[in-house]
Amino acid sequence: MGGAGARGGARDAAGVMFWKRLFGRARRDRDRDEELRLHLAMHIDDLVARGVPVAEARRQAHLSLGNARSRREEMDDMQRLPFVETFSRDVRYAVRMLRRTPAFTITAISTLALVIGANTAVFSLANALLLKPLPFPDADRLALVSTEFASPRGSGSGHSVDGATWKALASGPMGAGAAVFTNWTAGVNLVVNQQARFADQQRVGAGFFRVLGVLPAVGREFTVDEDVPGGPAVAILSHALWMSAFAGNNSILGQTILLRGEPWQVIGIMPEGFRGTVDADVWTPLRPTTSGEGGGTNYAVIVRVPDGQSVADAERQVGPAVAEAMRVQFSAADVTVTAGLEPLKEVLSADNREPIVMLSAAVATVLVIACVNLAALLLARGGARSKELATRMALGSGRASVIRQLMTESLVLALAGGAAGLLVGWLGLGGLQAISGDRFLDWQRVTIDGPVVVWCAGLSLLTSLIFGLVPAWQVTRLDVQAALIEGGNRSVAGGASHWTRRGLIVAQVALGVVLLVSAGLLVRTFVNLQSLKPGFNPQGLTTTAVSLLDARYPSPIEVNVLFDKTLERLRLTPGVDAAAVSLGLPYERVLNMGFRYPGEERGRTASVMYVSPDFFRTFQIPVNRGREFRASDAATTLPVLVVNEAFSRLYSKDRDVMGRMIQFAGAQREVVGVAGDVQMRPGFQVDGLVPGPVVSSPTIYLPAAQVNQGIVGTHIWFPPVWTVRASSPETAARALTDAMAGVDPLLPLGQIRQMSDVRASATAEHSMLMLLVGALALVALLLAAIGLHGLISHSVTERTREFGIRLALGASPSGLVRSVAESGVVLVAIGVVIGALLAVPASSLVASVLYGVAERDPLTYTGAAAFLLVVAAVASVIPALRILRLDPATTLRQ
Repeated sequence: MGGAGARGGARDAAGVMFWKRLFGRARRDRDRDEELRLHLAMHIDDLVARGVPVAEARRQAHLSLGNARSRREEMDDMQRLPFVETFSRDVRYAVRMLRRTPAFTITAISTLALVIGANTAVFSLANALLLKPLPFPDADRLALVSTEFASPRGSGSGHSVDGATWKALASGPMGAGAAVFTNWTAGVNLVVNQQARFADQQRVGAGFFRVLGVLPAVGREFTVDEDVPGGPAVAILSHALWMSAFAGNNSILGQTILLRGEPWQVIGIMPEGFRGTVDADVWTPLRPTTSGEGGGTNYAVIVRVPDGQSVADAERQVGPAVAEAMRVQFSAADVTVTAGLEPLKEVLSADNREPIVMLSAAVATVLVIACVNLAALLLARGGARSKELATRMALGSGRASVIRQLMTESLVLALAGGAAGLLVGWLGLGGLQAISGDRFLDWQRVTIDGPVVVWCAGLSLLTSLIFGLVPAWQVTRLDVQAALIEGGNRSVAGGASHWTRRGLIVAQVALGVVLLVSAGLLVRTFVNLQSLKPGFNPQGLTTTAVSLLDARYPSPIEVNVLFDKTLERLRLTPGVDAAAVSLGLPYERVLNMGFRYPGEERGRTASVMYVSPDFFRTFQIPVNRGREFRASDAATTLPVLVVNEAFSRLYSKDRDVMGRMIQFAGAQREVVGVAGDVQMRPGFQVDGLVPGPVVSSPTIYLPAAQVNQGIVGTHIWFPPVWTVRASSPETAARALTDAMAGVDPLLPLGQIRQMSDVRASATAEHSMLMLLVGALALVALLLAAIGLHGLISHSVTERTREFGIRLALGASPSGLVRSVAESGVVLVAIGVVIGALLAVPASSLVASVLYGVAERDPLTYTGAAAFLLVVAAVASVIPALRILRLDPATTLRQ
């Protein structure tokens, strides 16, 4: 019943529409007839007014009007949209033509889907990380205080200030619109229901959230009274931590939680999805000072430019005050300090900009190569359709009409490729994020959203112009008479299309060389990094960090008791060969501190690690001279140090470093050993060191038992690390977990990692870029080879009769093969030369990530050119070999 009723309703609706159309058309006809009658009457009146008799005026008016039906049809045509109808007809014809050549259509759409998808994936990254505004109200008005230093000895820049500078800025006119904070997080211990967990803590000053423009969704932010040394212990939770640790219970507001080993009162919960300058779980007051932590450049200052002011106006207010306060830090009079404001967006996205620009350039190059390849295919296809096109032109179709039809076919291909490219882009984005790991984690969720879809559609239209216009223009320059008589390809532009195709091949090869050279430089960089000797044996090492930014470990005494007890448990665990504690790890950035030799004014900087006595044995770092630390190197004995070879080489050239006294961390310490170098991420630059992602920087090791309160205070930035050399990773992980739980169950372990993972993390960016750019270079190489193969194959087909005649006249088949293949190799050689010239400026894009290889490394250039020539030779010879199968008699009969 329901179905019959529905069908009856549909029939009624259709009937209503029919009558509406019918009566609507009848009404339009009446209107047009009335309009025609009006024009006729006006014309008659005009003639009568000029003295023409009425009968004659009617006759002349009817003659002038002509056939009334034709006039009405002309009016109908004027009210239609001829462009839409023409375009619709062209699209239908284009689809029919493309369906007749499924191999070409599938190849073209697949190629476009691949390159548009790659560009879509990379653009999604660029859109989220570089183009979208930060998720704060009026984010373009947010800026960070920046400083630049210059002296005859060097220069530098940054966004860090000390406590005195913040004090001077806070008391100035911009103080109300500024806030101080630490632009990093530290892992801290959070205990909920007697369960310990790691939480990322950021310390921020009063007004930080107000300046950002995002206040807590529940509760409030920190007040000035809370942001002072000794102020109340209050904390603000992220929405994610609130949900995961406290089940979203509002009653947590006003209650205390055990954070960093002491009670903190929760006063606020941030909105869902909020992320500040870094990704944090909990925020606590910074409590800025002008000594201790505040005596160094450990703070950052964010400024909201007031309404009605420009960034330049605010900079004129902030710059002089900051520069004057920072200049006090430098005792040398020749140091020049300038200060200003830098947009927050530019600062926070700075690390992402370079790799994304590099990847964007690479995928754009592949897109152009693909378009060139498709243009060559369309040229060849146009040659095959010359008779059809000539027939259309002979029947009256103008050249513009034929070009429009061919461009419509290109547009249909591009739109189909763009639609498939969206799917490829979505898949590629997932792969890109998998390869890059957490490299591109940021404020915005990286996804294919509306702007990306619009961009993809625009790119599809652009590609249709790039690969469609030149072939359409070239193909329509055919000799119509010759095409109708011969039906051959020679009629197309008198053979000019051959030169166009050759030019396209040269362009493909040239762009391919640029990508191959860039990929080659990155590969060589990665190989150089992998070939660096780590300086220790990473096999069998398992490591984890533990936060000692905890009220229960306020001094070196409690810290060393923890070290001793846990290490003792680890040593007694079956399967554990050695265990140690250190402040930091190889392949990571560690603490750096200043030191000087007694009697010298000049200070120097070195990487600093405190280590337990078994550190060198656990890591198997050789101690080349002197001795390693002993259990007897205690707090009450002579302070001692072990330095590495880089320290000796760079900081003690004039005399043997063994036995030298060093003024360091508030005491004079004797160098008792020289250890081998290990690779670390540099925290400072030293003359004589080659810059790179990891270097053998000058390093000071000191016994953990001899650390003082000042070094324990560095736990605010660097947590100590427990490392175990064991028979298996599982044994090591279990031993670490059990040892810490047996000594202090409220100290959660950080991520348990293998040393190989730590090493891979240090070179992750280089390996990611090498993989992505290398893959794109191979795609470019493949497209160039396909294009060259198509050109040679088309040439052989076109010249089959000529080859048959030459074979019949005694020409050598091998000679013909060689002559055809040589033409392809010559084109590639021209493209290689042009590409090598283009690669010189293009390689500057990757210059900043190169290590151990020059931008213009001749080996890389030569290797890329040779590789391309070999591939080109193969791609040229294979189709040319078809000549060997030609039968001259059969060919001539055809």
